[in-house]
Amino acid sequence: MKNVLLFCLSLFFIVPLSSQVARILFQEKIILEGNDLFSGSNLDMACGGNITINLPKSGPHQILLDRKFNIEPFDKEDRGDYVHVRWLLSKVLPVREIVIETAMLISTDNHHKSSIFKNGEEEIDKYLLEDKRFPFRSKEVQKLVAQLKSNSVDSLLDEIMALGIKNLTYVTTPAHHGGLVKALKKGKGDYIHYAELMATLCRAKGIPARVVYGYRLISYLDRDCWVEVYIEGRGWVRKYPFTYPISEYNNNPELMYISVLYDKDPIYDFAIRMGLALRMKNQLLYSTEPMHREALESYKNHELIKSDSLFRILIKEIPQYYNYYNFLGISRARQGQFDNALGLLQQAMNLSKSDEEKCYTYYAFANYSALKNEPKLAVNYLDLVLKKGCVSLEKIKKDPDLSTIAQTEEFLTLIEKYEGID
Repeated sequence: MKNVLLFCLSLFFIVPLSSQVARILFQEKIILEGNDLFSGSNLDMACGGNITINLPKSGPHQILLDRKFNIEPFDKEDRGDYVHVRWLLSKVLPVREIVIETAMLISTDNHHKSSIFKNGEEEIDKYLLEDKRFPFRSKEVQKLVAQLKSNSVDSLLDEIMALGIKNLTYVTTPAHHGGLVKALKKGKGDYIHYAELMATLCRAKGIPARVVYGYRLISYLDRDCWVEVYIEGRGWVRKYPFTYPISEYNNNPELMYISVLYDKDPIYDFAIRMGLALRMKNQLLYSTEPMHREALESYKNHELIKSDSLFRILIKEIPQYYNYYNFLGISRARQGQFDNALGLLQQAMNLSKSDEEKCYTYYAFANYSALKNEPKLAVNYLDLVLKKGCVSLEKIKKDPDLSTIAQTEEFLTLIEKYEGID
């Protein structure tokens, strides 16, 4: 992690730590084993006749691009937070394998989420309600609510996480999930209890919250659950109310998440009886993240042809993402292709929706103007960037793309102005 951090700090064209968005392709495989006595004629009577599973769709941190099946489902139903899919067992059993390939855009940076992902504000009210999974009026939960003293949202969330860990001893081999109240009475619970407790305490304090099931994704897919809370002005934010290190989640630039929101995990709740066993195999087939890191490395090293080629590919993969146009635009400006570079930066500005994205794009325009040896225009952009605060004065002073204007009167006056403010 230390090497990754040093690498990112050495990128003078300031960007968020990760790509903010990655295009991925992953495969889920359901394998049926055992009981070779079934025949198509008795399946409906013997087994309930179907297999069901809930599949992810577009949400606050992901956009569904495409989904393919080796066996087409009998029925697909949109249930708001997820897609409920059903196969007739009589169609599946001869093959004994359901393969699902899903292509998505995934948010890779929870602190700097790209504006291409919607926050889902229209759904927040239902995540304030009490129900059997989130019993915030129960005596056991109210005892914990009374201990919460923080006023700011972030401090309150930290306090809620600490309170959950304090009041539940983690059980590594989860038994039957008996509900949150029972877990609090016993003083121990599994990872689902931790998540439910955090969401329940958040709702009790008026913070919309939900438990999310899905995958932690690196080179493989690992089933997990976590909590999302809705914070005004920031949208849905992931939180991890568990005993394992927070740094594993917050500081791993390769870690991504695929969310499937539902009331319970249906992966292990299929209508399969009479001795059929079930195995799940999950695999990441493709991700743009390795190419993104390679493109940044070549950009940092001024490998103009290589970085140009890689960012062109990334734009084809994720044409909605503003920052790849910034990178390619500066790469073209470094090569003296200023007309082409200007068109790319204008496209980046068209795609920049948030203030943060616009600020980074203004900084790209400053780099472009400096490379074109237009110090007055470059300094105007830098002044705007410093007012907005997305790039520090020290990083501007060290940016090699600004070296051509570093000794100009305009640049030195700007530095003096903001050093005086500091």
